[in-house]
Amino acid sequence: MISLKVNNFINSKKLLYFLTSTTIFIFAYNIYVYDPLYGYDARDHYYYIDYFAMYLPDKVNLPSIEDSKEFFSPPLPYLVPSFVVVFCRNIIESNNYVEDCRPSLALITQIFQTFMFFGTLFIYSKIIKKMYKDIKFSHFLLIVLLLTVNYRTFLMIRGEPYIIFFQALCLMIVYNFLLSEKKADIKNFIFLGVLIGLIGLSKQWGFLLFPSYFFLYFYLKNKDIRKNYLKFLLLAFFIGFIICGWFYIGLLLDYGSFTAFNKEPTPLRFDNQPLSFYFSFELNDLLFKNPIRPNFDNQLFPILYSDLWGDYWGYFSFILKGWEYGRFQPTVGAYLGRVNLVSIFPTFLLILGTVFSFKKIVKTKKNTQDIFQIFVLFSSLITFVGYLWFLIKYPEKPSGDTIKATYVIQMFHLMVFMCFDYLNELKKKNERVYNIIFILLFLIYLHNIPAMVTNYLK
Repeated sequence: MISLKVNNFINSKKLLYFLTSTTIFIFAYNIYVYDPLYGYDARDHYYYIDYFAMYLPDKVNLPSIEDSKEFFSPPLPYLVPSFVVVFCRNIIESNNYVEDCRPSLALITQIFQTFMFFGTLFIYSKIIKKMYKDIKFSHFLLIVLLLTVNYRTFLMIRGEPYIIFFQALCLMIVYNFLLSEKKADIKNFIFLGVLIGLIGLSKQWGFLLFPSYFFLYFYLKNKDIRKNYLKFLLLAFFIGFIICGWFYIGLLLDYGSFTAFNKEPTPLRFDNQPLSFYFSFELNDLLFKNPIRPNFDNQLFPILYSDLWGDYWGYFSFILKGWEYGRFQPTVGAYLGRVNLVSIFPTFLLILGTVFSFKKIVKTKKNTQDIFQIFVLFSSLITFVGYLWFLIKYPEKPSGDTIKATYVIQMFHLMVFMCFDYLNELKKKNERVYNIIFILLFLIYLHNIPAMVTNYLK
């Protein structure tokens, strides 16, 4: 009787209402109690905003390496908070506008990025409803909302939320193009060009998404469509370059590289990182008991896994040792261990979906769904390879503090598409197993909700 009720709930609109209302509550609470000053490299992000806002609205001056260690970051994510500061200093009386305007810029930026998150989910709903006529969007939504990294990333002042939002729009354009089975529409590709430029102005991780658009060319069915697609794709990237190229040319002129960073690069060699970075051979049961720093110093997969489902670095769910800005510090590590344990199941599904997408590459007759999933697969793989290149090029020993799930959040969102496509195929063969999977995912979601809620307090 109970299992029947749960099954009915999972397959009803009640699930969508529950997930939506719960997510709104989680974000509202987190905004109320979480200050972005607790986020990754927050001080330098704020120094960037302070400098940027100082010259607005009359001039656009970007900080140098002396002004902020985030000098290499594109300016788009700092535009909203900087204009909040401009507005704030014109309506208040203060002897220290920098400090007195920070609460306002934090609040409004968090609200703005929360709307971006819900906007992303809305775009996903449009894509999924076109892809699967008999599948409920709430099931896809459940998998996305299981990614704990979402709640942390979208409340920090960073470029990754912008990449996720613009990436969603790009996915919609690509799928609509594949669905039409016609020649490329120049209007859509002009829009795509604008989005490419905005991604370039958001964060450098976004560039890892671009090669897949060229790989897509080889999977288009018709020679005329391929030729037309390539022509408009080159136009789109030209538009993107016009929009964001000025920033990277500036980095080249000022710092000698398009990919300037606040650390010196090393020659690209695999032995830049120790073997334990790639493969952790020790039987470390802390992954399921206390997955917080420094328990996996510079170990790629244990850290990335713990940061995806929990908060390995202690900027959101658990409080850094010695800090007095939060609660539950002694007990949250054990809980995050249980989160890691139950999250083996969704992790398995994400990996299974990725493996399933590989089969589509060698499939003889590919439909629109297959081509789209191949595009998503290439985007996620190139993101991972590019991120691995970064970690090897800029080793951070002994802690490995550049291993963060936030940096590759775009990959995890793409993996959800591949996972869901696999589950859709499974449903056609065995709907009962499909329903059991989503009942389990829902129970895991309920268990993991506390990991999505910050324990920091303003």
